Amino acid sequence: WGSRVDFIPGSGGPGSGDATIEVDIYAGIKPTLGMLTFDLGVIYYAYPGSRNGGPLGTSDLDYVELKAGVSAAIDKLSLGVTGFYSPDYFAGSGDTWTVEGSAAYTLPQVWIFTPTVSALVGATFGDDNPASAFVFNFGDDYVYWNAGLALAVDKFTFDFRYWDTDNDSYFNPDLTDERFVFTAKVALP
Repeated sequence: WGSRVDFIPGSGGPGSGDATIEVDIYAGIKPTLGMLTFDLGVIYYAYPGSRNGGPLGTSDLDYVELKAGVSAAIDKLSLGVTGFYSPDYFAGSGDTWTVEGSAAYTLPQVWIFTPTVSALVGATFGDDNPASAFVFNFGDDYVYWNAGLALAVDKFTFDFRYWDTDNDSYFNPDLTDERFVFTAKVALP
């Protein structure tokens, strides 16, 4: 997976420490046991060309994260909990733990669409070190959440979602503003 990023507006370029691209490489397995589905994986977040100094310090922005989760579906309701751990989080900020809880409920079909309402709440707990304080705005912990509506039709899903957090980014406050996100997905056979 890849995306364009800009953590500190106007600071890109060689030696700035800022990133212009994020590339995520991930792998995992999803075994099932009865009504439970487990999600075990590893994610490597890479920021090519962002190393060595600048406003984000001398730390490498790249980091690895381990993931373990479990979910269950009971009729039209699904519930899940997921934990993430990074031994050296973004910008060398140290040990970081994240815990998320999610819920989704599938509603009766409306015309050609099958709507699902869902929500997620998560909390991130950082290490007590100066780099962590910089990344998390001079505090180690923050909470984030989202709520939305997905409309499925055949192999397509259209997701309308509102995101927010109580974290105010030190180096770019726009990164943590609340926002509305629209996603369209297609499932290929």
